[in-house]
Parts: sequence; C-alpha cells; structure tokens
Amino acid sequence: MKKAIIILLIAVASFNASAEIYSYLKFTKTDGTTLTCPVEGLKLTYDSNNVYISHSEGEEEILLSSLLSMSFSNEKSQDTGLRGDVNSDGEVNIADVNAVIAAILSGQDSSEGRADVNCDREVNIADVNAIIDIILGN
Repeated sequence: MKKAIIILLIAVASFNASAEIYSYLKFTKTDGTTLTCPVEGLKLTYDSNNVYISHSEGEEEILLSSLLSMSFSNEKSQDTGLRGDVNSDGEVNIADVNAVIAAILSGQDSSEGRADVNCDREVNIADVNAIIDIILGN
C-alpha cells in the first residue's frame, strides 16, 4: 500500500511540479531527517526498494521503507540531517530541548517539522524526551 501511495505522489510531482510554482521538493524520512531538492531539473525514478532523485545539484537515493512524506516548498530546508537538531545549528543539545518546549507552548512549530523528533506527527513532551535520549546517548 505504501508503495502505491509513493508511486502516486511521484506521478503527481512529475506532472504538477514546476520551477515557477515551487522551488523545492522536501522528502521527510522516518528517522526525522529531511532532504530538500531543487525542483529545477528534477527527475524522480523508482524501483521496488528505492526512489532515485536527480536534480540540478546532484543525485540522491532514498529507501522507500524509510520515506515518511514528500512536500513542495519555496524555501530550502535548513535541516542539518541530525535527528534532534531542531534549531539547525549542527548540534543536539539543550538549545534544541528549549526549541521544542517553545513550539509546544506557542502551538506553532517554526522548525519545518524538525521539532517532531519522534516522527509521530505531533510536537509534545515525547519529543523533548527523545532529544534528551539522544543527548544522553540512549
């Protein structure tokens, strides 16, 4: 079922994506990391296990089973690729805990989804606990 949904998303992206409308396609993985690719020159292909992404800045490969979502954006993600690095400073530390707490208290996640550290599609105390576990090496 997931493969069918991914294929449908790729088909929609192939037919509807335009550099004039959107600048980037963002892939979110199940581990919370994201990959943002420019739409210009974008080519998506797939097989039974992977999505292959070719774009103006290079080529990428994502395992289908690790793909959580795809979305279009006009801003390049500031994601460092570190799970728990909510503020994108290249480190996972107390500043990231504070960023998640601020998102919880304000009801707004300005981190492009990075505050959802445990990838349950909610920003809550479980994400704070996930960052603390990362910091402690658990």
